[in-house]
Amino acid sequence: MRSIVLDLETTGLFVKDGHRITEVGIVELWNNKPTGKTLHYHINPERDVPPEITELTSLTEKFLSDKPKFNQVAQEIRDFIGNDTIVITCRQHDDYTLDIAFLNAELDESAVDRPIPPKQWLNVRPWSEKMFGHEGAKLDNVLDHYGVDRNERINQGHSALLDVLLLAKVYPQLLADYQKFQYYQNPPSGKKGPSL
Repeated sequence: MRSIVLDLETTGLFVKDGHRITEVGIVELWNNKPTGKTLHYHINPERDVPPEITELTSLTEKFLSDKPKFNQVAQEIRDFIGNDTIVITCRQHDDYTLDIAFLNAELDESAVDRPIPPKQWLNVRPWSEKMFGHEGAKLDNVLDHYGVDRNERINQGHSALLDVLLLAKVYPQLLADYQKFQYYQNPPSGKKGPSL
């Protein structure tokens, strides 16, 4: 069973403020295990990159200036995703989820065939929030919980490709733990099971 893990870096939080994608990282999974197949692009956002974003991601306007524009790689990204589940870990602001909003906006702007339907997205951030609390749901804390080395992330900063590679490592265990968590919260007998 194929799925993909996806992460984006952007110039800011909200599409409505004119922010754009600066990096796309995608890892292919088969039966929830990485296959080694990835797709990665740095993207020219065709706008300035705020200093706080450069500090977070190390991506500068100059570095991105000769990278492809999103519409030049949009179809390849869409084709790589296909019709399979897209696993993300992303904070939600009411009904707004950053990765979903940005990718859909960029694909729409690029007039790519086959828009991504809502049912194709799987945001695992709410799983982490339910199991570990709001602070515990941050990717760094989830990685620490599962004993995954994140020194490269500490040294390098935010990177879409690095983040999906790390999330892909913890996803199988996160999925298993969330299934157990749901079972104990809602056991078949209707009686509350033991806490984890």
